Amino acid sequence: MTTVSLNAYEEAERTLARVEARRGITVHGVITAVVSVALILINVFLAPAFPWSAFAVAGLLVGFGFHYYFGWMHADDKLMEHQLSVERRAAAVR
Repeated sequence: MTTVSLNAYEEAERTLARVEARRGITVHGVITAVVSVALILINVFLAPAFPWSAFAVAGLLVGFGFHYYFGWMHADDKLMEHQLSVERRAAAVR
């Protein structure tokens, strides 16, 4: 087993968390776009009397917005909080 400094470990964990957060937001964005287009097409071709798909798309975009805000914009904050709690627990064990 190799020895890694705490700073190197924290930086690697931060980098990995950013990669995972970016992947998550990208997947969520693509799925939101595909489902939104499908709902709009269904609305236009099968039930054009009322634009009900606007409500569903708005809900999808709200969900995506929350994911972006809490999953991407605040990812570093959550990671730092997690790292500090792990360090506190490790110090308490000693």
